[in-house]
Amino acid sequence: MGNHKGDKAILNASIEALKEEINSFKGEKISFIEELKKASRYLSSSSEDKSLKNSLRSFVYLVYLKKDEPLKELKGISLEYLDDLEKYSNNLKDRIALNSSALLLNHKNFLINGFSSTVLRSLKLAQKLGSDLKVYVYEDDYGFGEKTASELGKNEIDTTLVKPSVIPSIAKYRMEKGIVITSPETILRNGDVIGYQGTNLLAMCAKQNKLLVYGITPLYKHVQYSWEPEIALVHEQKHENYTNLYSKLELVENSSFNAFITDEGLVKPYDMSKHSEVE
Repeated sequence: MGNHKGDKAILNASIEALKEEINSFKGEKISFIEELKKASRYLSSSSEDKSLKNSLRSFVYLVYLKKDEPLKELKGISLEYLDDLEKYSNNLKDRIALNSSALLLNHKNFLINGFSSTVLRSLKLAQKLGSDLKVYVYEDDYGFGEKTASELGKNEIDTTLVKPSVIPSIAKYRMEKGIVITSPETILRNGDVIGYQGTNLLAMCAKQNKLLVYGITPLYKHVQYSWEPEIALVHEQKHENYTNLYSKLELVENSSFNAFITDEGLVKPYDMSKHSEVE
């Protein structure tokens, strides 16, 4: 997770595989979209990156919307969508970093968790543009925080790895001109977030100390449309239609976030749920 070059390579390979599937398809139109679904499910199972699954879901849904077109045109439309997806992903995280930089430059202290190349890229750019950063990283049980702290240290960013028990004190006493930033692993249709371990604790401490909470994420991590149940924690009984999720992640209500910084700019949490409305 969080390996930008690896995730990008898997996405590009998946796109090429789907193009080959489309070009070689010789069946009837009625089975074309079903074959795309099967291929997309198979390809998304090759990676733990949930954003790959979300991207392929959205692709299949967009093709489904054109299901009344003749097969030849439908295949052409599908290939165009894949070309757009490939172009969209190539400079995605640079756009997010640029969109984040103005906000980050206005702050000094940062409380973060998990491991995200998108967040790292944003912090590195803010430092390059002249921001004097101090970053506190949540130490989780899976080594994501430790990996993040190591990467920031390599770039000479003042970084401290902190235990969960210390987070409330950090939020209260060390966050002058500070904000909480995190990178959602997935954004559900209602705007709730699947986040790294510690996201709820960071959000709670932020609320208690009137700190802003931002999610830095590409919009493709939002599950806009799906033919499958959404992912969530097993113990979250209120989400009965969701299926299992790794314990290294947790469900976070959208009200915990002030905004999401995306490749398309700043998006409010309540706007995320609007993105899922289908006419």
